Amino acid sequence: METLHIKFDFGEAINSKKTILSTEINLLGSIKSMQQYKSLRKQELIKKSSLRTRLREANFIIKKLKVNLPRTRFAKEEQQEVIIERSKTKNLELELKEIRDKLATLA
Repeated sequence: METLHIKFDFGEAINSKKTILSTEINLLGSIKSMQQYKSLRKQELIKKSSLRTRLREANFIIKKLKVNLPRTRFAKEEQQEVIIERSKTKNLELELKEIRDKLATLA
Protein backbone atom coordinates (compact mmCIF):
# COMPACT_ATOMS: atom_id res chain seq x y z
CA MET A 1 0.00 0.00 0.00
CA GLU A 2 1.34 3.34 -1.00
CA THR A 3 1.23 6.38 1.27
CA LEU A 4 -0.15 9.53 -0.24
CA HIS A 5 0.67 12.97 1.16
CA ILE A 6 -1.38 16.07 0.54
CA LYS A 7 -0.13 19.53 1.36
CA PHE A 8 -2.52 21.97 3.06
CA ASP A 9 -1.98 25.60 3.76
CA PHE A 10 -2.26 26.57 7.41
CA GLY A 11 -5.56 28.43 6.79
CA GLU A 12 -7.04 25.47 4.93
CA ALA A 13 -6.03 23.12 7.73
CA ILE A 14 -7.66 25.35 10.35
CA ASN A 15 -10.89 25.64 8.29
CA SER A 16 -10.99 21.89 7.75
CA LYS A 17 -10.49 21.26 11.46
CA LYS A 18 -13.27 23.75 12.32
CA THR A 19 -15.61 22.08 9.82
CA ILE A 20 -14.89 18.61 11.21
CA LEU A 21 -15.40 19.80 14.80
CA SER A 22 -18.69 21.57 13.97
CA THR A 23 -19.88 18.42 12.19
CA GLU A 24 -19.06 16.38 15.30
CA ILE A 25 -21.00 18.86 17.45
CA ASN A 26 -24.01 18.59 15.14
CA LEU A 27 -23.86 14.78 15.16
CA LEU A 28 -23.63 14.67 18.96
CA GLY A 29 -26.59 17.05 19.19
CA SER A 30 -28.58 14.82 16.85
CA ILE A 31 -27.73 11.74 18.91
CA LYS A 32 -28.78 13.54 22.09
CA SER A 33 -32.08 14.56 20.49
CA MET A 34 -32.73 10.99 19.32
CA GLN A 35 -32.07 9.65 22.83
CA GLN A 36 -34.45 12.21 24.33
CA TYR A 37 -37.08 11.30 21.74
CA LYS A 38 -36.76 7.59 22.55
CA SER A 39 -37.09 8.32 26.26
CA LEU A 40 -40.14 10.56 25.79
CA ARG A 41 -41.75 8.08 23.41
CA LYS A 42 -41.27 5.28 25.96
CA GLN A 43 -42.88 7.44 28.67
CA GLU A 44 -45.76 8.26 26.31
CA LEU A 45 -46.42 4.58 25.59
CA ILE A 46 -46.35 3.74 29.30
CA LYS A 47 -48.84 6.53 30.06
CA LYS A 48 -51.11 5.50 27.18
CA SER A 49 -51.11 1.93 28.40
CA SER A 50 -51.94 3.07 31.92
CA LEU A 51 -54.73 5.31 30.62
CA ARG A 52 -56.15 2.48 28.53
CA THR A 53 -56.21 0.22 31.60
CA ARG A 54 -57.93 2.88 33.69
CA LEU A 55 -60.52 3.50 30.97
CA ARG A 56 -61.30 -0.21 30.80
CA GLU A 57 -61.74 -0.29 34.57
CA ALA A 58 -63.98 2.78 34.48
CA ASN A 59 -66.04 1.29 31.66
CA PHE A 60 -66.44 -1.94 33.65
CA ILE A 61 -67.60 0.02 36.71
CA ILE A 62 -70.10 2.02 34.62
CA LYS A 63 -71.55 -1.15 33.12
CA LYS A 64 -71.79 -2.67 36.58
CA LEU A 65 -73.62 0.44 37.85
CA LYS A 66 -76.06 0.35 34.95
CA VAL A 67 -76.96 -3.21 35.83
CA ASN A 68 -77.27 -2.56 39.57
CA LEU A 69 -79.02 0.83 39.60
CA PRO A 70 -82.79 0.94 39.24
CA ARG A 71 -84.23 2.22 36.01
CA THR A 72 -86.89 4.88 35.84
CA ARG A 73 -89.62 5.42 33.29
CA PHE A 74 -89.28 9.17 33.44
CA ALA A 75 -85.88 9.39 31.83
CA LYS A 76 -87.27 9.45 28.27
CA GLU A 77 -89.87 12.08 29.15
CA GLU A 78 -87.21 14.29 30.73
CA GLN A 79 -85.07 13.98 27.63
CA GLN A 80 -88.01 15.03 25.46
CA GLU A 81 -88.62 18.04 27.73
CA VAL A 82 -84.99 19.08 27.40
CA ILE A 83 -85.25 18.84 23.61
CA ILE A 84 -88.44 20.93 23.65
CA GLU A 85 -86.77 23.55 25.86
CA ARG A 86 -83.81 23.73 23.51
CA SER A 87 -86.07 24.26 20.51
CA LYS A 88 -87.94 27.00 22.41
CA THR A 89 -84.69 28.81 23.21
CA LYS A 90 -83.65 28.50 19.57
CA ASN A 91 -86.98 29.98 18.51
CA LEU A 92 -86.54 32.87 20.95
CA GLU A 93 -83.04 33.47 19.65
CA LEU A 94 -84.34 33.54 16.09
CA GLU A 95 -87.06 36.01 17.03
CA LEU A 96 -84.54 38.23 18.80
CA LYS A 97 -82.31 38.13 15.75
CA GLU A 98 -85.19 39.06 13.44
CA ILE A 99 -86.17 41.98 15.66
CA ARG A 100 -82.57 43.21 15.76
CA ASP A 101 -82.36 42.94 11.97
CA LYS A 102 -85.55 44.98 11.61
CA LEU A 103 -84.18 47.61 13.99
CA ALA A 104 -80.96 47.72 12.02
CA THR A 105 -82.84 48.31 8.77
CA LEU A 106 -84.91 51.10 10.34
CA ALA A 107 -81.88 52.89 11.79
